[in-house]
Amino acid sequence: MWDAHRSWIREGLFAKHENKRHDQDRYKKGKARIPVPFDFGVDIVDNKNWFYNLYSKGQLLNDSHINVIFYYLRKKAKYDVDSRYKYTIVDCVFTSKISSIWKKYEDLDSDVYCAAEEHFIGDYIRWYKVHAGIPWHLVDHVLIPVNVKEKFHWVLAVLSLNDRRVYVYDSYRAAGHDAAIRNEVTKLAQLIPLRLTMYDYYKKRGLDRSVSQEENELFEIVFIDNIPQQTGGSLDCGIYMLAFAEWMSYGQGNPSGAFDVMFLRARYATLLWNYAKQKQDNGAISDSEAPPRHAMPQSVRVVSDPIEIQ
Repeated sequence: MWDAHRSWIREGLFAKHENKRHDQDRYKKGKARIPVPFDFGVDIVDNKNWFYNLYSKGQLLNDSHINVIFYYLRKKAKYDVDSRYKYTIVDCVFTSKISSIWKKYEDLDSDVYCAAEEHFIGDYIRWYKVHAGIPWHLVDHVLIPVNVKEKFHWVLAVLSLNDRRVYVYDSYRAAGHDAAIRNEVTKLAQLIPLRLTMYDYYKKRGLDRSVSQEENELFEIVFIDNIPQQTGGSLDCGIYMLAFAEWMSYGQGNPSGAFDVMFLRARYATLLWNYAKQKQDNGAISDSEAPPRHAMPQSVRVVSDPIEIQ
């Protein structure tokens, strides 16, 4: 399998493909197209550059890579009923919506309401948005991919619903860097508690909050120390984030030791390629794992500018 995938990746490459920018084609004319696109449930991949970036050293991962691999980790969470580590995972759209709400809240002069975005976040909590998701009141942890655009960097945020904390797994720790990561994760720590209350999370979980913390209190942010770190100047943060998430999915505590980044890249790319090939060869059609359709409440009417609440 390894050899077959490596041969497939290399077929049609430019002689100096390593010198290309991240957004440039590494393949000769017509060689990058995948004749029968691969269906990964949450995305369709029709170009070999997608696999090249996942497989090759020093290449950036985009939202599609993260969403596809996280989708399969969500499937693992949904069907591994005997696991003691109860979790689900959101996609990259979730954090983009959180950032959108935060930006509007920060603009004190803005008269644009956030009703649509806030309802969107509520649908994640109730499992109306992501494929193979689980309602949050049935899990203990939510794994969240965070793209810190200021630092061009991915980190994993683990929302612990039991102890009301956000644990940050970052593959590159430094004083100035940590501050930027905290600023981004604070959006989750402040906005999510509000949404939990609004969408009856505590009630569905059967919790009496009257004698506990205030429901809307900020979640504590905790950076996890002594975990594998990427080489300075490398672009492997996305791979580290995926590996952290997979490690957490096994419920074995915090990752330790060192990661073999090239092995991880080859592993993810090869397994996905092999899965897609087998699916095509067997003519397999996946069962629909799309979330149930859910309409917005009648009390919210969305118009183009601005959003109005009746």
